[in-house]
Amino acid sequence: LTLHLTLLPSTAPHVYTTPLMVLTNLTSFSLPLTVYCGGLDCDAPSLQLPTAPVPPPSQLDPTFALAKTAGAFPAGPVGAGVLTLTPHLLSFPPTMPGTLVTKHLFGTSSHATRVHLVSIASSDPCIVPTLTVSHLFPALVTDIANITFDPRRRSPRDSLFSTAGLTSPGSPLAPSDLALHQRRQEAWAAVQASGDDHFEATLTLHTALGQAYSVSVSASLRLPELFPQGEPTLDFGLTRIHSSSGAHLTITNPSDTLISVQLLHSEPHAPSPFYIPPDLTQGVNVCAHCTRQIGPVFFSPTTTGATNTTLFLKNNLTVLESIVALAEGGRPQPAFS
Repeated sequence: LTLHLTLLPSTAPHVYTTPLMVLTNLTSFSLPLTVYCGGLDCDAPSLQLPTAPVPPPSQLDPTFALAKTAGAFPAGPVGAGVLTLTPHLLSFPPTMPGTLVTKHLFGTSSHATRVHLVSIASSDPCIVPTLTVSHLFPALVTDIANITFDPRRRSPRDSLFSTAGLTSPGSPLAPSDLALHQRRQEAWAAVQASGDDHFEATLTLHTALGQAYSVSVSASLRLPELFPQGEPTLDFGLTRIHSSSGAHLTITNPSDTLISVQLLHSEPHAPSPFYIPPDLTQGVNVCAHCTRQIGPVFFSPTTTGATNTTLFLKNNLTVLESIVALAEGGRPQPAFS
């Protein structure tokens, strides 16, 4: 900031007070400026700026509160002040392995000058902090770090969600697919029983002041779900015998990668009134973070009465999902009025 002052000659001491307008490429604000002119010494006036720091962010343009320009505030003796980190407890939503979730850590400083941020560390390797700025400036709420939850960094948990050994897309359901699904379910039950699906960590921020500041972090694992609305069913309702009705299945892919799904009979060689079209038995793709409706699957009854069966959705994310198909065959009855 460069000041250009022009003072009128005077033979008596004067005090000049005027608002000083500070302009930056982000915002503008005013500070009171007082100039003391002691008689004939006006050509070398003394300047007094307020001792308080820049007005708090609530009084400034919001864009200014996000300023991160190095050198915006002078470095030097920091003096007394407090550094505050928010949130005090950083919580991640339940997350499945293979998915990275990132949250932000904010800092505010009441020191008179900028504070140098040296490093940030985590007590758990699955909680990965990264500093995004090197200095914290006075009175500015600043995004100082990205905090990423990466469950893949612990290999024992990765094995729970491996699909190694799953038969290739388009292949019929094999006993090895059923065994793989059973192993994953048993391993997940053991993890939950031991409490190993929860993470607790402490982040420690070190500054050039020789002080350390801590934040607690919590996170947890969950199994991936293709049907977040609940247990999937195909409900065909009442269908007249020797005719057909169709039903669709809605699938949600919560992962970061494309998945392939096949709808298969649990007993492929047994006769069934339920017909799955070839495109569904060969496999269809569901893109990352997409919801897709597949089908229809057809019900063609030849006898009256309720019937149901279990279908399997083979996929390279959860391995197998059980789908219950509910239907009823009926015969038309004459109605008299």
